[in-house]
Amino acid sequence: MNEKKKTIRVNLNKQPTIICKACKNKYWKPLVKIKVVSPLLSGFGLRTYAMQQYFECINCGSVISIESLDDKGIEIEPYDERVNNGERYKK
Repeated sequence: MNEKKKTIRVNLNKQPTIICKACKNKYWKPLVKIKVVSPLLSGFGLRTYAMQQYFECINCGSVISIESLDDKGIEIEPYDERVNNGERYKK
């Protein structure tokens, strides 16, 4: 079988942006919390480490988790072609 793989190209400029609920900032830095998993729970009989990813607002320091990104409480700035193309709103 000769199947071609399709490459999906996503224009990130046309995707919504997550904004900080506290200060309306759009920029975040990644954080990682490292958890220790007991040898009894790891399945390997050895102590294991697991990472949880978080994001910190670079303006006010608010922290959100990956899990909360699926929450309805996160504010998302929708894509607006007029703004993202550098044009101003015309009234």
